[in-house]
Amino acid sequence: GSTLEALGAFQVFQATLRDADRGSARVSAAAVTPEVLPILRMEPVLGRIPSPEEGGGLLFLGAELWDDMYGSDPAAIGRSVTLDGRPHTVVGVMPEGFGFPYRQNAWVLLDAGAPIEGAVELVGRLAPAATLEAASEELGARWAGLDGQRDPSARGARLEVRPFTGGR
Repeated sequence: GSTLEALGAFQVFQATLRDADRGSARVSAAAVTPEVLPILRMEPVLGRIPSPEEGGGLLFLGAELWDDMYGSDPAAIGRSVTLDGRPHTVVGVMPEGFGFPYRQNAWVLLDAGAPIEGAVELVGRLAPAATLEAASEELGARWAGLDGQRDPSARGARLEVRPFTGGR
């Protein structure tokens, strides 16, 4: 069996969030695959977690950002905004203090059908009784098995598995 209950991916980025009626804010954001919030056992305090089939263009706000931009108004859910000029819909507000992975304050879902550019980090939850060492071996073997499919400049790279302690 697998050493992981689940595995997801994320990328961090900086962007400008703009609401035509509420102004703009610079955000520290993360694009996450649909598995990430369940892996973290996190749910929005307002709104919902969309199904993976809903695709991209969906945005979660951090509690402080929601308060700063919308005065904690529940009507923020469903608002049309842009993130670096790309349209998004606010679908949820995350709990106060949630900042996965490194104190982010906005999150979008990675669209599984869209090409991914740049580095992607993985996050997983160990299966019961699995060790970090066993997960490292399993993922290392999976990674090595894909080496032939990678661009030659990316071959031979190594995979490092470590406990996650980011966020706050």
